[in-house]
Amino acid sequence: MWSEYGIGTYNKTESAYLTWQRIGGQYAPVDGYVPNNGMAGYSFSVFKTWYRDSKAMVPRILAYDYNDEFKKPDGTIGQADHQFAVGEDVQHLFGMKPLIHIRWQTGSSWVQLGDGNVVSTSQNGVDVIYNYRTATEDRLSFYTGRFGPGTLDYWTRTFNVRLRNDVTLSIEGDDSDQRLDDGTRNKQWLERGSIVWQPSKTESLSVGARRIIGPSPILEFATPPSYYNDWNLSAGVYRRFPHDEFYLVYGDPSQLTTYPALFFKYIHYFGAEKGV
Repeated sequence: MWSEYGIGTYNKTESAYLTWQRIGGQYAPVDGYVPNNGMAGYSFSVFKTWYRDSKAMVPRILAYDYNDEFKKPDGTIGQADHQFAVGEDVQHLFGMKPLIHIRWQTGSSWVQLGDGNVVSTSQNGVDVIYNYRTATEDRLSFYTGRFGPGTLDYWTRTFNVRLRNDVTLSIEGDDSDQRLDDGTRNKQWLERGSIVWQPSKTESLSVGARRIIGPSPILEFATPPSYYNDWNLSAGVYRRFPHDEFYLVYGDPSQLTTYPALFFKYIHYFGAEKGV
């Protein structure tokens, strides 16, 4: 069982929320990374936006702060987090027309693992987003800090470009580099790309490929890293008619390796036409 009670206030430029949560001992979602349950505690967050002249080089500034602390029945820390971030929109920089968003973040977390050990993580870094608030955002991110028994650096590089008005190419290259206290190293790469052809609002064709290679970061020495060297290829076709929808999909992009299956889905709507 999981329960939450809270109170908050918000308007166009600011918000504040305080909640109390209890997570039962049997609560175990299938997508959870760490089975952290059987605890209770609070969370508190505040958010503020400052709007400036729309023609200024920095037309908007945002700030966000989040804190929580959850304890086990014996009083030990089950999970605790602190995060603070500041972001700003930048325009007309070096004469460039696209909007740029820059975000700085610092934070630390503590979590109790299944064996009772409490490990800490801290990630501090910056995100730079070019063509902000468009369908072709480019992102460069770097974060560094403590991750369990070592120091972890993480890079994200995402680029999107329109080859034509109806064709978009997306390329991403991420890597994590964990330098452990015993002198060993876990370095992992994620590479993926996709191309989408959308000749109209009612039809599209997409193809994507992804590769993960290398050992994953670890939270404690007792848990060895998982090593990956996997490819995944998937594709999909979509077409919408006034009363029907048609899907044809190969593979499953959520899997580590290519899922060799072909899926067909057909939907018919009775009555009025389907909206846009």
